[in-house]
Amino acid sequence: RTLGLTRYTQLLCDSMQFDPTPYAGIIDLGFVDAAHDVEHARNDTIKMFEMMSSEGMIFWHDYGGKGILRPLAKYLESIGRRCAVYRIRGTSLAWASAKDLKKSFL
Repeated sequence: RTLGLTRYTQLLCDSMQFDPTPYAGIIDLGFVDAAHDVEHARNDTIKMFEMMSSEGMIFWHDYGGKGILRPLAKYLESIGRRCAVYRIRGTSLAWASAKDLKKSFL
């Protein structure tokens, strides 16, 4: 699915100002690499959630669990209480299916 764009589009911008409306429900693979604070991670996750198709997957970067990244891990763990969030062993990546996220948040 595209909006007349190429098969993939990397969006680089201030995510706090970004309007996800043109992409609502059409993104199959989302990658959240927010600033190292919960405010940005929450903002970016909500916006990515709005953009995801029900067949999609969302990935988060910087899921580490210690030090400066602990608040981010706690945020993802809070999502994990509502639906399955998986950590990729040996990495700082976590993922969830958009279908599961949509079921648990709607």
